[in-house]
Amino acid sequence: MTAPRYSVGLDLSLTGTGVAVIGLETGQVRLGLVETKPAPDPSLSGTLDRLHTALEGIVAHIPITRCLIVVEAPSLGSRNGKAHERAGLWWRTVAYLHSRGHDVAQAYPRTRAKYAAGHQPVKNTRKGPDKREVVAALAAEHPHLTLGNDNVADGFALACMGARHLGSPIDSSTRQRAEAVAAVRWPHRTTNPEGTPTS
Repeated sequence: MTAPRYSVGLDLSLTGTGVAVIGLETGQVRLGLVETKPAPDPSLSGTLDRLHTALEGIVAHIPITRCLIVVEAPSLGSRNGKAHERAGLWWRTVAYLHSRGHDVAQAYPRTRAKYAAGHQPVKNTRKGPDKREVVAALAAEHPHLTLGNDNVADGFALACMGARHLGSPIDSSTRQRAEAVAAVRWPHRTTNPEGTPTS
């Protein structure tokens, strides 16, 4: 089986999904933000239309060839609104990508934040880095990228985790990052660039 050629990070959100695509052979990075507005029609069909629009926008950023896609796992303790709708987008997106032959892994928010911060000290070591610390750490390490939006920054961190897992890191190596990557349950069929299983 051919190894993935891209690592994709997705921070799924109804209002603005952060997408990052890293070419494993070139190290080239593409970033995107998929935004949707609340449906003017509050009915079931209105919500389904919004989910469909969001999924179409997300898929438009993802290469057709096989990718390793790292999705941020739902934050079960989140108190943000529309949890039911957000769950619908999460499962709909993951199911679609899986059906298209992509390898899909999920990383929990705290693991993603730990990776993103790299080796930077954080204010609250128990809760981990906050959004500002994550964006600041990534922007400092990758000044050539525009990472002003925290959803895009989160998507980029997830893509970087996948690239490192596949043996093609584009960021610095730290113990903190190694621990974060080790905490993810990666798909068994994922292979590294040499074609050997990485499970």
